[in-house]
Amino acid sequence: MKVLILFDNGETTKIASAMYDALKKEDIDVSVKQVDNAKKDDIIKSDILIVGSPTKAWKSSPKMQRFFSQFSNYDFRTKSAAAFGLMEKHFLAGSASRNIAKFLKMLRFNVISQQDFYTENNKVSTAEIERAKKFARYIWMF
Repeated sequence: MKVLILFDNGETTKIASAMYDALKKEDIDVSVKQVDNAKKDDIIKSDILIVGSPTKAWKSSPKMQRFFSQFSNYDFRTKSAAAFGLMEKHFLAGSASRNIAKFLKMLRFNVISQQDFYTENNKVSTAEIERAKKFARYIWMF
């Protein structure tokens, strides 16, 4: 099975890289792509998709939303997916993971899980990096 980790830039790069490292360590066929460099074919050829974005105005990034809008006529019911978001730890921060999971469900992905990771002063902590590794292994084992 092929896993694709798709992310937007910024601190989500660290989360995506940690997930990649965790899955690669398990000898899993995994690739990681920044949304600006992703193509339709990347999604189509993957079996499991892990999508992440920083939270922007209570949602995923506009780039991520634009990328997924091109799939409105696709039906991905044979594929599994998970969503992650990055946000400041604040009760009004919103959740990119919730927004991404909604997009994935509309495209009929089997959404396994969604997870938010937190930043402090726009930086990801070592503890959050470790949580990201556990999240990736959970998705793979599901």
